[in-house]
Amino acid sequence: MDELVRSLEDESAVVEVHRWRRLMSERASWSATCNGVLQSVHDAGMEQERIQVHMESANLLACIGLRGNSVVHDAVVVPEEEVMLRSEER
Repeated sequence: MDELVRSLEDESAVVEVHRWRRLMSERASWSATCNGVLQSVHDAGMEQERIQVHMESANLLACIGLRGNSVVHDAVVVPEEEVMLRSEER
């Protein structure tokens, strides 16, 4: 490609080809960066889901009596009486 562009003896065409190559390289770099960000967002979402499942399991176990007289709610242990009051408010 360089030979073809140089054979035109058009300096602006040579400059444009070099600029185009730099932009393609920059684009590839940004694309890799974006892929890394998307992977991080995905990983954070999966971790949130894992935590949510764990909290819901703890609540379920508490509701069926396997954890004493308290319920885990939003990662905070709440006395059973307070849970009843909250449910009556709704």
